[in-house]
Amino acid sequence: TAEKDKELALKNGRLGRQQSQLREKNLWIGAGGLSTLLLIGLLLVWRRNSQHRRQWQEEQLRLIEKEQEVYKQNEEIRSLNAMVKGEERERARLGRELHDGIVSQLAAVKMNLDTLQLKYPVPEDEHRNVLHHLEDIVSDLRKTAHNLVPGLLLELGLLPALESYCEKTAYFTGLDINFVHQGHIPLIHTDFELSLYRMVQELVQNVIKHAQASRVLVQVDYHEPMLIITVEDDGKGIDTDATAGDTGIGLSNIRSRINALKGSMDIKGRKNKGTSVYLEFDLSFIQSLTDV
Repeated sequence: TAEKDKELALKNGRLGRQQSQLREKNLWIGAGGLSTLLLIGLLLVWRRNSQHRRQWQEEQLRLIEKEQEVYKQNEEIRSLNAMVKGEERERARLGRELHDGIVSQLAAVKMNLDTLQLKYPVPEDEHRNVLHHLEDIVSDLRKTAHNLVPGLLLELGLLPALESYCEKTAYFTGLDINFVHQGHIPLIHTDFELSLYRMVQELVQNVIKHAQASRVLVQVDYHEPMLIITVEDDGKGIDTDATAGDTGIGLSNIRSRINALKGSMDIKGRKNKGTSVYLEFDLSFIQSLTDV
């Protein structure tokens, strides 16, 4: 019995040691599992932080790019404003010189001719022809002076100014110029109205100089927020391939104004079928530049 008790005690001792080793092993396994979970958690946190950091960096880059785009846009608008104001100052100066200087001098010449006619009579027909020629020159100069300074635009706005310009141009040139408009154009800054007016003026002058047309349509349509200006003629037609790289002052000025206002221009022409020029602008964009 004593031997059996001794043997049982030995077995119990071995069993206790085994259980202790098993508990120690389980403890190490648990510690390892916990460390693994902790490491995984740290990796997930690091990854999430990295994603947030990357998103934050991307957002900062987008903000910088947007600021650069806005700055570039503002620079273009400031350049356009400076160009428009410079051109208008020069036009106003030329208009004053024509009206107050040359026209007045020609009026004085006409009076002198009347005086000379009394002292040194010449055939009535010749005298009358010279006077008529002088009157035509004075009329043309007055018309040019008024075109250089569109006072009606400053007083009443874009549409009345364009309508008046088309009527006067039709009267002086004999062209059948029809002006139509649709939609109520919202209030925009005078500088931009002036820029739009000059573009239409330049296009109509191009028709007069080059198109050999008899009829012209100037149409202004507003469909919020888009403003569409169309100038069409029934002349000889324009070579659209040639105008794609045109460097003439007229079209070059129009393109620079359009680019600054983020607009677009489309020219369609067919031989002996006339030419159509379409200008398109987003007025919501132009209005947003009022305070630039």
